[in-house]
Amino acid sequence: MLDRGLYVGPNFSVAPCPVCGGMFAKCGLPNHLRRHQKAAAEKSRPGGASNRSPAWWDGWKEGYKRGARDARRDRKRVAPKGQTPS
Repeated sequence: MLDRGLYVGPNFSVAPCPVCGGMFAKCGLPNHLRRHQKAAAEKSRPGGASNRSPAWWDGWKEGYKRGARDARRDRKRVAPKGQTPS
């Protein structure tokens, strides 16, 4: 592992994050700021999955259960070769 004393260039000097105030190396700060931007965009996204109402989720779950039940019933109707359907 390289000695920390080797990292003395201007890119490795410490700078504060303007959003959260955390201290980061200048070369790592742009990636950290991108994370803040991505998190802010996801929070403000209209119609995101987290913004759906509980009634919507209840309807989705009911539809999923019915689809699974119908598929199970269809599998029972189609019997493997050589067997009679029950």
